[in-house]
Amino acid sequence: MSETVLPLRRGRGLKTLAVVLNALLFAIGVFFELHPRDRHDVWSAAGVAAVAILNSAALTVAPDGPAGRHLVARLRRIAYIASGLLLLTGVVIVALELLLDWRLALLHGVALVLPPLVTAAALRREIRGG
Repeated sequence: MSETVLPLRRGRGLKTLAVVLNALLFAIGVFFELHPRDRHDVWSAAGVAAVAILNSAALTVAPDGPAGRHLVARLRRIAYIASGLLLLTGVVIVALELLLDWRLALLHGVALVLPPLVTAAALRREIRGG
């Protein structure tokens, strides 16, 4: 394989993985929206689902023309910030869960930390034009 093809495939794989993980994150958000453990879960679940939609849109929308490139670039920056905030929140939740039960912390880590982490990496690559 040539050296120029391999990074392109790696970038597509990262983007595809991020979109799949965001679909999982959206499903988790919808589940907790429909089956909240308490009334505060409804708002946080809606936020998680909204960030998942924003992330997927930022990764899959193709820019069309100069105005489209500007809009998509801004969308990607907003999604990058939202992913960072969700990642920070997920890390705090996992740290607190570690005090109670490592299995629950592992579950929350996979559900709340992995998707925004992979998304942030894919968006960073997209923002830099790679």
